[in-house]
Amino acid sequence: MFVVLGTRVVTETLDDPDMRRLPCRPCGVERTHVERRVTRSATVFWVPMANVHEAHVWECRVCGSQVTRPETARWLGAQEGTALGRFQTIVEEGGRQLEHATDGLVRSARDLASTAWEQARDLADSPARQDPMPPRQPAEPPTPPARPEKEGRPEAEVEEEPPRRRGRYL
Repeated sequence: MFVVLGTRVVTETLDDPDMRRLPCRPCGVERTHVERRVTRSATVFWVPMANVHEAHVWECRVCGSQVTRPETARWLGAQEGTALGRFQTIVEEGGRQLEHATDGLVRSARDLASTAWEQARDLADSPARQDPMPPRQPAEPPTPPARPEKEGRPEAEVEEEPPRRRGRYL
């Protein structure tokens, strides 16, 4: 569980020549977009600047409409050229593939669970199951094996022979 102690939003105006050339869809005017980078940061527990992400938004100077770059909400420092950025891309792609795979698995599991539940309910409602089962008979305790008599003497008189020692003693 995280406790957010404080948040901060910083908006910077950047210069992106590629976006300035695009026409604004609502008003149709070209070269009016300004890139703004919105950085949100939060202080979580005692770690300052944890949970920081960055969004790039191009805003039209004439009508104020905004266009968001597809890479919005990337963690700071996770640009494509860095190892962290490559790792994040792999994780995001893996997450998308995992979502598609788990959707199918969840549907299959739900179908199996509902089928099993229906079968269990039908089995519990069946007349054959409602007959009481005969009580189990307790198993007889095993009898200990009888010890043979030695040389015609009864078992009580037989003395145990001490075990023989093998090997040499030094």
